[in-house]
Amino acid sequence: MKSITQLFLSAVLIIISANYSAQNTLPSNGNVGIGTSTPSSELEVMGKSTLGKMAVRDTAIFDKPVIIKDSVTLERKLTVDQDMKIKGEAVFVGKVKAKTDLKILGVTKMKGDAFVEGDFKFKGLQDFNLSDERFLMIKPNGKAVSMEKAGLVEVMYEPRQCIPFNGVYPAPTWSNMQGTGGNPGVLYTANNCPGNVGIGTDSPLGKLDVRGTTYLSGATSIGIAPNSLAQLYVNQNNPSIDGLTVEFTSTSSTVSGVGIKTIVDNDDRHALAVFNTEHNRDVFRVLGNGNVWATEVHIRLKEDFPDYVFSDTYNLLSIEELENFINDNSHLPNLPTAKEVSESGLDLGEMNRLLVEKVEELSLYVIDLQKQVNELKK
Repeated sequence: MKSITQLFLSAVLIIISANYSAQNTLPSNGNVGIGTSTPSSELEVMGKSTLGKMAVRDTAIFDKPVIIKDSVTLERKLTVDQDMKIKGEAVFVGKVKAKTDLKILGVTKMKGDAFVEGDFKFKGLQDFNLSDERFLMIKPNGKAVSMEKAGLVEVMYEPRQCIPFNGVYPAPTWSNMQGTGGNPGVLYTANNCPGNVGIGTDSPLGKLDVRGTTYLSGATSIGIAPNSLAQLYVNQNNPSIDGLTVEFTSTSSTVSGVGIKTIVDNDDRHALAVFNTEHNRDVFRVLGNGNVWATEVHIRLKEDFPDYVFSDTYNLLSIEELENFINDNSHLPNLPTAKEVSESGLDLGEMNRLLVEKVEELSLYVIDLQKQVNELKK
């Protein structure tokens, strides 16, 4: 037998069910208000509504826009099948995935990761008048701007100071000097930067260290800016060191090349010249035909100068021995033959030494003849 309490609760549930049944029966037209007696739309909810667990066994469909004047908190997932427009500020704390178009008219802040499976476009950066692709650059204020290729090159070569970081200088930065037509022309390390540039080496020994074949088609200057005076111009203001040195060494004993070679197209071309600014003229010339013009020529001899002829130990041939040698060889002793000179050329320093040797020998012959003359006079 049911108790009085159970009967009372059953009666209350029946009454509540009847009330809800009456409330859920709505007219086919007019507005419905919850928390207000004067609804301005077909459904208007005023005040805060707290819902616990609620099972929806069917789909709720809204054919017209739904306006929520206060904030909305969703504790579970939100699925939007159509476009979603956010006119105000939107803050995404977690991940955001957009499988369809996502249009945001206001400020958007995303604290989590953003994954875009479709195209990502910047409408403010589109320019159909441009044909080349552009680069995306971020300014210090965080704004994204587009940059053409020429602009990117200009930023890369923008002059800047070489500032040490924690006492260590970074790798050399590059600077740009615009050449003809606005094309980048010259590359050099930043101002006051003690960095070296290596081509073909990762340990350059100077400001510019090139390992391998180098081809220069224009004017090149050392110690001075390039000018029109010469294809290769060396300006050396330190008289204590050499202006230009060419080191020519080889492990082979066969000589097949030259240290410095000048190619000329005629005999009168100046293959080599030395210009003296004090006299304002050339003081040394080597012509294309091999002629040499010089004011003075100093030659360092490979052998001792022939003063040894006057030594008591010198073996001076007698007149008879000299005559016999000439008759047999058709040249003086120690001097080369005409054939040898024609084939191998003439060593100017050695020839001058031998000529002095013969002059000194002739002097001894003359002295000896004078002695014989004096004896005959007696």
